[in-house]
Amino acid sequence: MNSIGLVTHWGELRRHPKWRTPSTNSGSTKRTKLSGTRAYSSSTNNDTPTDTNDGVESPVRPQGTKAAKRKGKRKEKIKAVEEYEEIKVVACRKLSLMDEFNKNQQKDLELKQQELDMKFIMADTNVMNETQRKIHASLLEQIAKRRS
Repeated sequence: MNSIGLVTHWGELRRHPKWRTPSTNSGSTKRTKLSGTRAYSSSTNNDTPTDTNDGVESPVRPQGTKAAKRKGKRKEKIKAVEEYEEIKVVACRKLSLMDEFNKNQQKDLELKQQELDMKFIMADTNVMNETQRKIHASLLEQIAKRRS
């Protein structure tokens, strides 16, 4: 079917009640039962103005499937980027915590090494035999090299 045929069909269908936009300001007809006579009366609600416009309002077209898919994919991409950014932030935070932990561990090791060095330096050499004194002297040289 060509586009001219579609246009003429739409021209006919748009006047059909199914495709008309429901108007909220149209008058309403209501039948009420009269209690005394048990008969129905027909009253028209004249408080609401009736729609006298014969022009047909075109209803809002629903979104097509391709557009809906594109919109869904766009949302998925945005969500994926947000998740990636969140994971990236968490990973950076973990790395910074690990670096901080390693620095603290290094400081602890240095303090322990200094304590051991002080024990070797302050050791009493009077109670040591000759072999122990030689080992003590070599350890003192190593400590001096590390500190300088």
